[in-house]
Amino acid sequence: MAPNLDFKRAMAPGGAYYPFQANIADIASVAASLLKYKKHEWILVAFEKARIIDLVWLNKGPDRTRVFLHLGYNAILNLLRSRQYDTVLFFHNHPNPDPSRYTMLYPSKEDHIFAKDVTTNLSQVPVNVLHFVCERGHFRKYHQSISESFIPIAPLVAKVDEMNGQGPLRNFLMHLENIF
Repeated sequence: MAPNLDFKRAMAPGGAYYPFQANIADIASVAASLLKYKKHEWILVAFEKARIIDLVWLNKGPDRTRVFLHLGYNAILNLLRSRQYDTVLFFHNHPNPDPSRYTMLYPSKEDHIFAKDVTTNLSQVPVNVLHFVCERGHFRKYHQSISESFIPIAPLVAKVDEMNGQGPLRNFLMHLENIF
């Protein structure tokens, strides 16, 4: 999916919200194409409800080596609560100095630290959190935190036990019987 070049040129380096319209299945490709060929690190935060992305936040990082979110956690939490979003997706690019020799599609140690920090700070609300790194129009998911309210585990386990008719201990003993 090709990005709207006028939109791409108008992206505010200091950060801004943009109304958006995309299906959650398409947002990773759209985000990767928006961040393609950027010479500084940028971050795109997409907000999803009912499989539709209707709002994104974009801002430019301070330099070519790191990304910085100019949007505070309280602002994100307030938005998640007021609009009852199901998922928040974070995309950032890694500028590549020499694409013929290097790939920058892997998350750095700092990326993992940032993802864990975001997940911890947003855990006050029941929301799915996903993180992606983008390079030259490609993307890679490197972190996810799925809300208990999205797929409640307890009823799922109860349903499996009901359908299975066996508890975990009985299943374990059956496996032992197969081995010996």
